[in-house]
Amino acid sequence: FKLEINSFDNELVAAAPSLCHSDHILGIYVSIVGVCTRVGILGVKSGIACTSPSLILFLKNMGIVEFFPYILGSDSTSKHKPDPEPVLQTLREFGVDASEAIMVGDMPVDIAMAHNAGVKAVGVSYGNATREELIAAKADWIIDNISELIDIIAHN
Repeated sequence: FKLEINSFDNELVAAAPSLCHSDHILGIYVSIVGVCTRVGILGVKSGIACTSPSLILFLKNMGIVEFFPYILGSDSTSKHKPDPEPVLQTLREFGVDASEAIMVGDMPVDIAMAHNAGVKAVGVSYGNATREELIAAKADWIIDNISELIDIIAHN
């Protein structure tokens, strides 16, 4: 599969400059919208487990909250990363087996949480951790651009 960037909503892209303050951030925004659109077309269920209370507001402001029908906050479970409970709760919500899931994260604790839940993990090299830290955490894949996620999903 190749990512088809022209499949996203042009109104979202038009709004992006007011939400983003650099070409780099705008590029990330366009990639995320394109990937979320493509993932939805593939019929993949997407959720988020995050400790940030401002995440939903951020997703709304970016115009992408609708791509994530299930968002699990730190107040949604008593156990947190690297405990597998946030992932297990998300799997139960979607009715999906761990062997059918892939988790994306930018920190070794994310990779550990995925593996503790029996889920394969994609580490993103452009987040908070370095590539070396993600390798040491034993990420199943490491990507340098979110668009690379499409090939991983398509082949797994």
